[in-house]
Amino acid sequence: MTTSPLDSYRQKASFNWSELKNIVEGEESVQIKVGTLEKEPLFARNYDRLSREELRELNHRRWKKILELKLPSYHCLLEVLEMYDQGLSARLSLHNTVFITAIFSMGSERHQEILERIVGCFSLTELSHGSNTQGIQTVATFDNGEFVFNCPNDGAIKCWTGNLAESATHAVVFAQLIVAGKCEGVHAFVLQVRDTRTFEPLPGITIGDMGEKPGAWNGVENGWMEFKNHRAPLWTLLNKGCEVTSDGNYISSYKSVSEKQSVSLGALSVGRVGIIGKGVTACGLASTIAIRYSACRRQFGPRKGEEIPVIDYPLQQHRLLPYLAAYFAIRLFHKRLWEFLTEYLMRVMQGDKSTELAEFSKEIHALSSSAKPVSTWLGVEALSEARRACGGHGYLYCSRLNELRDSFDSSQTFEGENDMILQQTSNVLLAKVHRAHTLSIAYAELTIISWSRSFVQNVEQLEIREVRRIFSVDRLASFTIFRGYCTGEHFGEGIRSNIRQLEAELAPAAISLVDAVAPPDFVLNSALGASDGSPYEHMMREFRKHTNPRPNWWKDLRDVLEQSSTRQSKL
Repeated sequence: MTTSPLDSYRQKASFNWSELKNIVEGEESVQIKVGTLEKEPLFARNYDRLSREELRELNHRRWKKILELKLPSYHCLLEVLEMYDQGLSARLSLHNTVFITAIFSMGSERHQEILERIVGCFSLTELSHGSNTQGIQTVATFDNGEFVFNCPNDGAIKCWTGNLAESATHAVVFAQLIVAGKCEGVHAFVLQVRDTRTFEPLPGITIGDMGEKPGAWNGVENGWMEFKNHRAPLWTLLNKGCEVTSDGNYISSYKSVSEKQSVSLGALSVGRVGIIGKGVTACGLASTIAIRYSACRRQFGPRKGEEIPVIDYPLQQHRLLPYLAAYFAIRLFHKRLWEFLTEYLMRVMQGDKSTELAEFSKEIHALSSSAKPVSTWLGVEALSEARRACGGHGYLYCSRLNELRDSFDSSQTFEGENDMILQQTSNVLLAKVHRAHTLSIAYAELTIISWSRSFVQNVEQLEIREVRRIFSVDRLASFTIFRGYCTGEHFGEGIRSNIRQLEAELAPAAISLVDAVAPPDFVLNSALGASDGSPYEHMMREFRKHTNPRPNWWKDLRDVLEQSSTRQSKL
């Protein structure tokens, strides 16, 4: 039996990686990853390239199977799907998380009745407005006991709405509410947009597809929607705190604009908090693939001696290990932030309209608006660095690194473009935009460091001491220091030296730490990052599918060469 190159590294760790995995992820999550989906033939993996239509049909079939399986933990399932396929994950989460949360947090019991047997989507962004939600131009005008929806110009057409292009039957639509000639501001409505029997758009609604996109997001039906005198009943207004009567009176129970905004801020924060998790996932997948491959790949060494595993070189450690550390730190921060958001949403659904809750919503909004850029920037950086760190083989489709990089790239712009939403954390400093930008990042990173340190103290009781090094304040603070927050002629030298030392000490345990991060191989789907440590065998298995290929145009090539040969002989 051949020994895996990874086994020698696994033996160096002083902790049980499976125990750490259960602590970080939860036993239930681990069991779902290892279990149900892997047994379903429909979820089998390969490296075949599918057209947009084929990918969407496959996602539909997989989505249908997931509904049939009735898995016990939606949150754990979504985490698996984030690593498995971003398109399938979006298909599920856009309805189950974003759409339904909007209904429960902004609507009332009358809206919850429609949630059976529909596919929902969340339609806020317009062609000319995204992050500036107060500037959207779609209008809902009260008229004879109904709302009339219109897009006054092309810029007001709804776009980037996931699930809309082909599947969604209902949409949470944001529009400027106009009653008796007065604009009451942006409000949310739940509209039926398609006939549930024919799947044709309803009168006054035009729906289309936004076309090709990179990566797994071709499996997501991002659509556009135009309203032209579409009429909808009054009950479609999501009415937590406001109402429009049949005789055209606008009634609001909110005491202030900030109280009113706190409800919508919570709904918007759901998407941003979710996307923080995408950065975590990207760091984990990048670290898994690149570190495992680097432990198998040997290059150079002493004369007449064995070549050295690439992961043993300080440069490779410095390129990859910070992203592994970031995975653990941001993951634990993300878990706690979800708990705070869940608490907030429960209080909203229970009718809490206190000033304290309004302030709580602002804090969640500020933290999600700053942590989302930090997390997604790190995630995309991790995938790019991992691809380069794996050399030429990292460029192969079967490495999965390029597909992942393309798929996660959009996380930097949807639910708010990163640089722009950082300003929402520091509105007080908007007069000094650069400083506000910097302080917003520092605010997020400091919170990540603080919350992950709390976790380390708990893990210490289980004697998994190596974990402390991952969450070292110096390690995380290095991101802050090198952005220029602290200066001095020799200030950074000690920090850099300490980081190098931490990386060298962490390297022997890196494979076991990655094992605690990694999904099963069928989810990871990388020839370079498989847990058996046999990247060359996996690559050759793919290469041999294309043995001795002869192109369809080989005769034309032969004729060109023969003609060239004839011309040369005449010369």
